[in-house]
Amino acid sequence: MKKVLLLINLLYALNASAQNANFFAFNLLKNLEKDKKNVFISPYSIRTILSLCAEGASGNTLAEMKKTLFLLKDDKKNREGMKDVISEIAKPENTWLSTNNAIWTDKKMVISKEFSEIAKKYYFSTAESVDFQNNSNKSREIINDFVAKNTKETVKNLLPENAINSLTRMVLTNVINFEATWEHKFDTKDTKELDFWLNKSEKKPVKMMYQKNQFKAGTYNGHQMVGLPYKDNQATMWVILPKDNDLNACLSQIGEKAWWKVTGDIVNTEVTLTLPIFEFEAKYELSENLNTMGMQDAFGDKANFQRFTGKSEGLFIHKIFHQAKIKVGEEGTKASAATAVVMVTRGIPPKPLTFTADRPFIFLIEHTDTGEMLFGGIVIDPTKK
Repeated sequence: MKKVLLLINLLYALNASAQNANFFAFNLLKNLEKDKKNVFISPYSIRTILSLCAEGASGNTLAEMKKTLFLLKDDKKNREGMKDVISEIAKPENTWLSTNNAIWTDKKMVISKEFSEIAKKYYFSTAESVDFQNNSNKSREIINDFVAKNTKETVKNLLPENAINSLTRMVLTNVINFEATWEHKFDTKDTKELDFWLNKSEKKPVKMMYQKNQFKAGTYNGHQMVGLPYKDNQATMWVILPKDNDLNACLSQIGEKAWWKVTGDIVNTEVTLTLPIFEFEAKYELSENLNTMGMQDAFGDKANFQRFTGKSEGLFIHKIFHQAKIKVGEEGTKASAATAVVMVTRGIPPKPLTFTADRPFIFLIEHTDTGEMLFGGIVIDPTKK
């Protein structure tokens, strides 16, 4: 039984910021893979909004956030890198891709001019004032409605009941939408039920798409890879079959290298491809995951977020909510995600290849012009929604 690593890749020229973002993406996926369930996240969404949150941090809190998120040590270079990535993704002509950041603060909280200018200039963030202290549930509904509207009603109730209370002072949100068609669409007539192996002994019949075409394909450290381009080469979905069925080892080996090094030797070849149709939604509260990854001070009494206001407010990260949904079919892919950081007071010409993704796989969506990983996940069971 082979497992599959799947990456959806929007390949633009890599820069240092995007390369580091991809290191974070693989690190977080490896952390979530331990649950052995379907996984779907937007590393871009999570890292972008936590990078904005880090702009309000100081001392060891900032140092830990930079290390965990793989942020550049030079603040100016890091900001310019984030600005470049967000600018590319949020281009008005990108009808297939959109993103935005927003800062929601309690009406009695005054944000420093320095932080406000950084948020607007480099993160293109909007700022909204709500009444967390006196009307926390209404504030939660306002934020949830905003997220739902900006994800075309795909992500609903990002902030669950009781996520906001009178101690909440700030919520930072990011949303992202992706919708693209394949360069080479699958013919629905060729879709049929085939066995998908959940493990060595258990299988399920699932709808599998099929086509024979020219794709980028090859191997890296024994892991087989094939890239499916989206229309006009806006993006590429990379499907990876891990060597020896070891998802964790595959994530580690690929994640420790710059993406261009992983795909550098892959060339066009004829591929007979079989890929399952799948659609599912995932919800997470990521504070524990990021704590184990090294971002510890931000969640407790040691937190130092003085740069938000210019003085000590006793702020710390209470929860990091993330929700994402994906649908992959014969026509293409639709994906949306949102993240909310809730802050309270005391986030050689090749041979033809037969590639059958009939076993668990991992996938990511990487932005083409920047190389930024937008989405990522693990499919253990394509029938689970």
